[in-house]
Amino acid sequence: MCVRKIAFLHMVYPMGGAEMVTRHVAGYLCDNGFDVWVLATRINHDKMFDSSPKIRYEQMPIDDFMTKDAVDCIAQTANRLGIDLLVVGGILIPHLTRLKQHLNGKLMYMLHGTPFWEAEYKKFNGKRLAQTSA
Repeated sequence: MCVRKIAFLHMVYPMGGAEMVTRHVAGYLCDNGFDVWVLATRINHDKMFDSSPKIRYEQMPIDDFMTKDAVDCIAQTANRLGIDLLVVGGILIPHLTRLKQHLNGKLMYMLHGTPFWEAEYKKFNGKRLAQTSA
């Protein structure tokens, strides 16, 4: 399957670092022939001063992603828009499996934070430093 429609899922857009990354990646994808959507519970249009005019936005009628009804709304919105790939950027969604089951397209989860290997390395290195300085 050739992915042509991609959506990024955010609680509030734009808000911080993950949204800035989405803006840059979405702009690049738009420039290379993809249809890109941002799905969010709230969209702050007044803060989107440098966004690509090709990016489309859909504000969903939900307050959070914690309930089964909210997850169903996300899936229904993505399916209605014909989204081939839904990118979830580091948001903890308790019903992620349900979302995957109800999507017509694919689901990709992006890590937003410290990778597991880095956290483990810092913990290991911290213990080693503590032992040598004692």
